[in-house]
Order: sequence, then structure tokens, then C-alpha cells
Amino acid sequence: MSKQEKRYGFTEPDNPYDILNIDYELVLQWSSSQFSYRHTRRRVSLWRKLTCCGCVSQDTEYFEITFHGEPQIELIILIYIMSMSDEEYGEADLAVSVMGGDVRKSWQLYLSHNGVSFENGLEFGGNSLLRERIHMALLSLADARESLYGTESLRIDIDDLNRSSQLTKPKLYHSLMLRISERKILQKLRSYASTL
Repeated sequence: MSKQEKRYGFTEPDNPYDILNIDYELVLQWSSSQFSYRHTRRRVSLWRKLTCCGCVSQDTEYFEITFHGEPQIELIILIYIMSMSDEEYGEADLAVSVMGGDVRKSWQLYLSHNGVSFENGLEFGGNSLLRERIHMALLSLADARESLYGTESLRIDIDDLNRSSQLTKPKLYHSLMLRISERKILQKLRSYASTL
């Protein structure tokens, strides 16, 4: 049985409940390729201080990307914090630490002071550099996640699916359905990133 045949589940074409997972570890790998270990560690610490986390299943932390390509807000917040300059990080960490008790409220005050909002859509207060950083990070994460499928293109996967039989090779069929669905979600994530 091929590696591709091992991973499948309930599949149907264009299922609006489909999601794609991006592992927390993949995000850390991205950050490590962009920033120092210390930079990454400090920013993850602030993100955790805000009581943020991804989804957890079987001791694996991950972020969900919806069928429409929209990333889980906790991923956007983590990328935002990772993308902060040292000065911005210092201000944010101080704002959260000084207020004490209600960390989330402190964070919201810091964000509103800087014209940033994660509520009801993303607003960056005219900060085009921040917008560009998040855009590039999402594209990099989409590329890293897509690389897990190897070198075959989405077109080849679709051709393979059209040649496979749900009756004679159900595992391969459903594996290809899942893989195609996930790759289409990655395309939508790239589109989402380009609208920021």
C-alpha cells in the first residue's frame, strides 16, 4: 500500500465542511527560516501569554484552514506577532505585562492603539508593511504545506483520480479525493493572502 493510500477519510467533491490542517511545527519551521531561534521563542511566548493556541488532536497542535481558504485567527495572530519588529514586540509585551490581570483586554488595547483588528475581518490601520509580512508568511506556509505532497502537480492528481475506481481501489480513490481537496484549499489560501 502506498503512502498516499494510507491517509483517507470521508470524502466527497467540493464538500464545504472540508478543512486543511497546517501543523504548528510547520509554522515554527517557517519562523526559524526567517528569524533567529530567540526571536521565535520570545514571540511564541507572547502568543501563549495571550492564551492563544491552535487546535490539538492526538498531542499534535495545528491550525485549520477553511474550505474557503480562511486561516484560523490564532494562526494570523501568531504570524502577526512573529512579524513584529523588536521595537513593536517590546511595546506589545510591555502592554500585556503591565496591565496584569486581563491579558486579552491588554492585547486588545494595544491593537486598537495601533489600528489593528482581528475582529470582523483583518484591519491593519494602514500598515502596508504588516499586511505584506502576513501575506508573504501565508504564501510561504502554503508552499511548505504543498511540498508535503511531493513533486506531482494538482493536475496529475486529478488525472489519477479520473483513472481510479472507487470500487476496485477505494483507499486510493478516497486518498486522491482528500489530497485534491486539500490542494484546492491551499489555492484558496493563496488567494486569501493576496486579498490582504
